[in-house]
Amino acid sequence: MIQVAYITDVHLDEQFPKEYGVDARKNWTAILNDINKKGIERIVFGGDIGEISAYDWFFQTLRPYQFQISLGNHDRFDKVFPYFR
Repeated sequence: MIQVAYITDVHLDEQFPKEYGVDARKNWTAILNDINKKGIERIVFGGDIGEISAYDWFFQTLRPYQFQISLGNHDRFDKVFPYFR
């Protein structure tokens, strides 16, 4: 049986979560740690990565996984596309 983690709306590096004391990168790392503990190898990401400044780090963290992504209303296709070449 294939296990898939569906994750969405992490909003990395955005000001709004920071204003409420949320460390989105720390939360993302915790999610990935949980996925690893469960042996999940496939991730479907439903969009809203966050600020463009986080894109490189975000895609680096996904390298160990098989993943698919659909862009959210806050994502920039022209900035995400280079990670799929």
